[in-house]
Amino acid sequence: MTPRRRAGQVLLALLLAGGLVGCGSEAGSDGGDEAGWPSGEVSIDTSGLVYAIGDTVHLGDGSTVAVGDEIERFVLGGGGVFYSTDESGPEAGRYLAAAPLYYSDGTGKATRLAESAANPRTSPDGRYLGFVDTISGTRDEFDTPQAQVVVVDLESGEEVARTSEAMGDPGSDDLADLYEDAEPGALVVTDDTATYDGVGALVSIDLASGDVSSTEEADDELFRLPPYDDRRSPDGSWRIDDVDRDYPETHDRLASSDGQKVPLSGVPPIVDLLWWVDDTTAAGIAVDGGFGGDGFYADGTSAELVRCVVPSGACTPVDGTAGTTVHVPEGTVDGTTFELPDGS
Repeated sequence: MTPRRRAGQVLLALLLAGGLVGCGSEAGSDGGDEAGWPSGEVSIDTSGLVYAIGDTVHLGDGSTVAVGDEIERFVLGGGGVFYSTDESGPEAGRYLAAAPLYYSDGTGKATRLAESAANPRTSPDGRYLGFVDTISGTRDEFDTPQAQVVVVDLESGEEVARTSEAMGDPGSDDLADLYEDAEPGALVVTDDTATYDGVGALVSIDLASGDVSSTEEADDELFRLPPYDDRRSPDGSWRIDDVDRDYPETHDRLASSDGQKVPLSGVPPIVDLLWWVDDTTAAGIAVDGGFGGDGFYADGTSAELVRCVVPSGACTPVDGTAGTTVHVPEGTVDGTTFELPDGS
């Protein structure tokens, strides 16, 4: 369904926020009290279908967290939401699509934690936050800071690691040129390890010890995101059967590991399933209408988020998503922003 993906998504750079600031500040202000990393028990539920509209993150259990700022990109972890807006950070750190990084638990003002950060990720258990700091490193002769990968333990509020391993040499490299060509910084955080794509190396950080190691062996599959991964559910029992037909447009299907097809029900004729929410729930876009010759939504078409479950194939559109800009957490899919028309 590759031609239709252009209509279902507005692809934004996956890499976002970086760079610690010396003092935290409230969103929309120029300064504030000294602010460290948030700490405490991991209390936010990261399970289920999570998405943001406007300044509000909708959690899988039906509850919401309002951060007070228009969200452009976000992840969940610790006790709240780490997010960026359309605000730009310092010019020297404007590579890898970096932007200021904020934190909110939904109570009171948000706190700015990083001045210029890219590619935020959190671990599945919500304990660890990782990102690329694009402003705090040693600068090359052209005033470009060396990228640093930062991992924070959100229970203790302490940095597990801050490293520039395999991020070029500010003494000899033109870092801006290097980063434009190599595009380092793709990051995956599990409950035990943070791994990132450096310049000519794969770098791993042990989250228990903070030890950093690297290898020159590439692993492109590690950083591949839906819908360009193997389309299988987390437990491997099901897969998304991507239907790629020109006309008439139709919807994807679900299939078991032994090849049994599961037709979808309860949705419009076009469903583009993109990722797995859990072992039995797939999510994507349901489209009521059609597409123009340019591959974008035709006039009068509406679209909304949808979730479909196995083994029944029953699908449920997500109320309130048609006619909005929907963001899903960074690292969920390749392109985390969806412009969904309402049919008007």
